[in-house]
Amino acid sequence: MTRAQLEAYRAGFDHLLACAASDRGDDACVAGWLADLGALLPGAERPFAEKLLRSYLANALRAPAERRDRYCAHGR
Repeated sequence: MTRAQLEAYRAGFDHLLACAASDRGDDACVAGWLADLGALLPGAERPFAEKLLRSYLANALRAPAERRDRYCAHGR
């Protein structure tokens, strides 16, 4: 992965976290993530990536706080 690719990935992940913390729907967050990754994610892998991302949104990023906080130290 080149530096530019890593920066694109990091920006996409930042956007995903911001979307997950907002009231935007899962469809919008998934579409934004896929758009931000662009060529980093080959077309044939997009359906599987979308499935994984929907699970990640539900089970980690948008999970109830007590479950979500197990994954995030929040500066502890």
